[in-house]
Amino acid sequence: MKPARPHLGWICLLLTVALPIPVAARQQERLALSVEPHVLDARGTDVGKLMGSNELTIAKVAFEVGGRVFVLEVFRDFFQGNGGDVFFESSDCTGQTFLGSAPPFSPMPVVTVREPGSTVYVPVPGSATESITVRSRLQSPDFPPGCHEEPAPFTFSVVPALPLIDLSQSFTPPFSVGLRKQGK
Repeated sequence: MKPARPHLGWICLLLTVALPIPVAARQQERLALSVEPHVLDARGTDVGKLMGSNELTIAKVAFEVGGRVFVLEVFRDFFQGNGGDVFFESSDCTGQTFLGSAPPFSPMPVVTVREPGSTVYVPVPGSATESITVRSRLQSPDFPPGCHEEPAPFTFSVVPALPLIDLSQSFTPPFSVGLRKQGK
């Protein structure tokens, strides 16, 4: 009787399954530890670490300015906050600025980005919601830039706001997601 020989097919199957496991584990570890995605501007300036994305066109980045933390959506050519327009009681976008009030269940502060440039507007610390008659506003990037007078003024619940920083002084569109080496 002949001694049993291992079947060549079983040996090939065993090698095919067992050999790639250590290689794949090393590649995954190297990929996970070597880079982290960041949003970069046209000059390669680091806008911030990518926190997440809603769609293929929107990146989310957290900022801290003067002790205030806020999250902005970064599109290819502009920044956008979670708030809407900047409202005014005047008919020419002068005087005190106001933002729509945040829903009471929201953990995020209201933040809006409007002109001039890419100015970030945030609520005045400690301010309460109030009702004003809106006579003009700075609208979203979907509308032509500039002050828009309301043809039919309306009453709206708002919070007083202040301009915090003009991001166009620090960052230049177009924005993209790139890889940044850790520790830099």
